[in-house]
Amino acid sequence: MSTSIYTRAKNEEGHWRYTRVEEKRGVRTGQLTGPFYVRYSGLKSNGSKGQHWHKLAAEAFTAAKSEGAQFDFAIEARSKGFTVAELDAATNMNRVPIRAAVDTYLEQESGKAKATVAQYRLALNDFAEGISVRFMDEINESVLRGYKKFMEGQGYAGKSIDTRRPASLSP
Repeated sequence: MSTSIYTRAKNEEGHWRYTRVEEKRGVRTGQLTGPFYVRYSGLKSNGSKGQHWHKLAAEAFTAAKSEGAQFDFAIEARSKGFTVAELDAATNMNRVPIRAAVDTYLEQESGKAKATVAQYRLALNDFAEGISVRFMDEINESVLRGYKKFMEGQGYAGKSIDTRRPASLSP
């Protein structure tokens, strides 16, 4: 399900109107600022039915798209009788969490020298804490670049960053 993002403005007659933000080739959305809205069907907390508008907290369009997708996920969970956590568990059943991958790798490498395993543990635990994603399939170039910035912010020396970062980030 793809969430459409709307803005709200007064028309010539002075009435408020919602307008869907066009997302297609050649249409620039980067300069748009909030407030942004999403529309959904169903029951509100007060029990009323029909179409409802929800104001998003995001002030930039890209952040509004992300927040709208999360809101869409919550509405989907509620429509299926789940809580968000239950639907999240069902949706992510076949995905590999980063923490589980780290633990599995460390277990597989446990036969190596103690210093080597300690270095692996330190580097992988720092990596798991320093990134903003939960699953292995979400790791991409921007996540890795963000991790490099995280290490720089932590005050790591250039050689430490070079030792710990993946080869795909090499200049």
